[in-house]
Amino acid sequence: MLHFFHRLLQKPGIIKNDTRTCIYCGKCQKTCHHKAINVDKKNKAWVIDHEKCHCCGHCIKKCPIHALMLEINIP
Repeated sequence: MLHFFHRLLQKPGIIKNDTRTCIYCGKCQKTCHHKAINVDKKNKAWVIDHEKCHCCGHCIKKCPIHALMLEINIP
C-alpha cells in the first residue's frame, strides 16, 4: 500500500524543450507559477529547475510552437 501512495506523489516525468525549434520567447517562463523556467532570449538559453517544476503542463500549453513536451517516467 505504501508503494501505491509513493507512486501517486511522484512526478509523471520531466519537461523537455526541443531547443532546435524553440524561439526563446519566454512565454513558458512567464506562465510557470513555480518559477522553474529561465529563458535567456539574447543568449538562446533555456533552463528548467526540475526540483521546482511540478509538471503541471501550463508551460507546454502556452508554448506557441509546441517546443515543450512532458517526457514520461516509465518504471
